[in-house]
Amino acid sequence: FALSLLAMSGKFQARNVCVTAAAASKISNVEVLSFVNATLQTDTLHRIEELGTGEYYGLLLNMLFPFMDSEPVNLKKVKFNSKVEIDHINNLRQLQSGLKYVGIDKGINIDKMVKQKPMDNLEFAQWFYKFFDANKTLDTDCYDPVAERTKRGITLERKSHPTFNTSSNQDSRITRPKPLAQPRKLLKNSHKRTENNSPTESIAKINVALMTEQKEKIEKLECKIEDLSLSIEGLEKERDFYFSKLRDIEIRCQQPSGEGTSTSLNVQDIFNILYSTEDGFATPEV
Repeated sequence: FALSLLAMSGKFQARNVCVTAAAASKISNVEVLSFVNATLQTDTLHRIEELGTGEYYGLLLNMLFPFMDSEPVNLKKVKFNSKVEIDHINNLRQLQSGLKYVGIDKGINIDKMVKQKPMDNLEFAQWFYKFFDANKTLDTDCYDPVAERTKRGITLERKSHPTFNTSSNQDSRITRPKPLAQPRKLLKNSHKRTENNSPTESIAKINVALMTEQKEKIEKLECKIEDLSLSIEGLEKERDFYFSKLRDIEIRCQQPSGEGTSTSLNVQDIFNILYSTEDGFATPEV
């Protein structure tokens, strides 16, 4: 209730956080991606650099402070699913204005983030991850992000990026985070902060599923590499085998006969060389 009164009086001050290098090293890409997807109940975010579009942060910030007199980020001004850099700049500026609205003067390196480089976006994502955890309330837990997006006509689309298939029969899709349970009805005047809340069990399960999926893919790739290495080794042996035959024929052609200038090699000799085999060599099946 106190938070609501402060928000309506215009004196609301969110909790800022400081993320040290040691703390940041414990927040992985997978954990951040799982957090965003699970919190917004979506499966459209697959790379940390995609956060550089700014649209996900706007949704998360409004979800974090649903009790305020007006939303921190005006979603009508946010350009969703845009591939134009100028729209991404606009989205990040809306985020920066939203942070100031809740009393946080956090510098955002917009020029670097819109380039969608992984490390530049990971640094801010780690800060926002801790900021969200420090400021979430019961109203945040009861917030229904899917219903809010549907009400506003907002859709989130998966960002296109190249995929690498190692087999025509292999399913290269990443395991999608399962949606969270349907949230309870929004509780009015219930803004008690949750203390020392670690990531939810659902996020932990998603992390395990993603790591298991990645481990399986690595094992399949290692098997494929081993098969390719064996194939290359066999082809090299076959190449050397046939080259040696040609070399034998060349040497025999250069050997003069005893009585003239003609060589001592006849057609039958050539056939004998071509169809001779060596130990360990097997004629490949056609």
